[in-house]
Amino acid sequence: GGIYTTLCESQGITVDSNFEELSHPPEPLGGSIKYSIHQSMVKAMTKSLAMKEGGMLEKKSAVDDDDVEAAGDVVAVVTEENERLASKSRLWKLSKPEWGYVFLGALGSLMVGVLPPCEGILTAQIVANFYEKAPDLMLEANRIYILNFLTLGVGALFGNILSGCGFSVSGFRLTRRLRQQVFEAMCRRDMGWFDFPEHSVGELTTRLETDAELVSKVNGWSLGYRLRIMATLAAGVTIALVYAWQVGLAALCCVPLIMGAALIQRVCMKRTFVKMEGTVSSPTLLENGLRGIASVQAYGLEERLCDDYTVSLQPESKGKVAMGAMAGFVYGFSQFAVFVTFAIIFYVGSQLLVQVKVNFAEFFTSVLAIMFGALGIAQVTGDFGAQQEGLAAAQRIFDIIDEPYNELDPLRKEGERPDDGIKGAISFQDVTFAYPSRPNHFVYKPSKDGDRTGFSLDIQPKQSVAFVGKSGCGKST
Repeated sequence: GGIYTTLCESQGITVDSNFEELSHPPEPLGGSIKYSIHQSMVKAMTKSLAMKEGGMLEKKSAVDDDDVEAAGDVVAVVTEENERLASKSRLWKLSKPEWGYVFLGALGSLMVGVLPPCEGILTAQIVANFYEKAPDLMLEANRIYILNFLTLGVGALFGNILSGCGFSVSGFRLTRRLRQQVFEAMCRRDMGWFDFPEHSVGELTTRLETDAELVSKVNGWSLGYRLRIMATLAAGVTIALVYAWQVGLAALCCVPLIMGAALIQRVCMKRTFVKMEGTVSSPTLLENGLRGIASVQAYGLEERLCDDYTVSLQPESKGKVAMGAMAGFVYGFSQFAVFVTFAIIFYVGSQLLVQVKVNFAEFFTSVLAIMFGALGIAQVTGDFGAQQEGLAAAQRIFDIIDEPYNELDPLRKEGERPDDGIKGAISFQDVTFAYPSRPNHFVYKPSKDGDRTGFSLDIQPKQSVAFVGKSGCGKST
């Protein structure tokens, strides 16, 4: 827990580091060290980082004392696992206090969503008047439709205000609530819990900052976008059915084709969690490196730290080319479906016009309503990935919150309570302790001569006690 311990850990050296595997093991104290500190630090760091992650390293070549870079080069084992997603119902339960704001946001999104098909009605009527009305009557005939455009503008203004206020407040409060819960869960853990690499400062700050923010994509602004697009498509098909039911029915049959892109994306783009055994995570490495930057510079480990950080970023970049190609295919398929729908409804409408079953105004109104409703459907597929990302981030947060607490939980109600209050006396009797990640190294242990069986200490009320000892002897513990 002292300065020397921090110095060693910043170099990647732990109590489990095995120096016997080095080709020139260190001599006893007082002897001469034949190899450089830089070499020993790099080799020990290579092994200890692997042991922290529980992975095995495969060295590219035999270790040579004269080749420090060869000693540091490792091949990490990459494993892929399907990333778990949080339950949407649990997120909605957490958002229950803000259901009123969610309702306002949903109402505003639906208002904005039905406006484009309504715009198609007005546009079709104005264009029809260009062909059917005399020039001197054209302005008077279109006046009502022009004023209705102003009505649509007012509706868009108020709808966006409701949507913005509702989903912004609900998303922010959900993020704040998650941060409060996960931070409380962290504070209720014992010291040993923070000794594991997956619970480092870098990892935990990522849960608090980045992951909590990503959760808002599930029921924040992204939810508003989905409702808006669905309302647009539903309103477009409904208007088409009212004005020319044959065209509307053809468009309705094309909806599965349009929505098929989202289904393809869901099947082909399952999120996977890529883990590299033999390396620490990038947040952990960054936090440790910057916190111990003085030690890194003192031992000349800048290049090694940069190389390790580059390796730790590989899981995040793995498969990005394939994901990008799939995303492009899904978006392209959605556009293909939209234009196929246009072709079908224009063909059906043309046949109806030739057979004089509908007039030009009815045909054009139904076509424009479908066109304005279908053009925004591609955004659903793009938003699907963001929703999956938010659910994965929520699950990582819930993993910390749901992890059982041990008997050292400071907020648990169970346990003995003093009847006459707390007097301030503290007593330790024969205490033994080892961190969970280093179970074979006891900070407090029985003495070799058998005089004591553990750490013992008595502090009387109102007594001040100073802990004095060499670095790393367990004062902080």
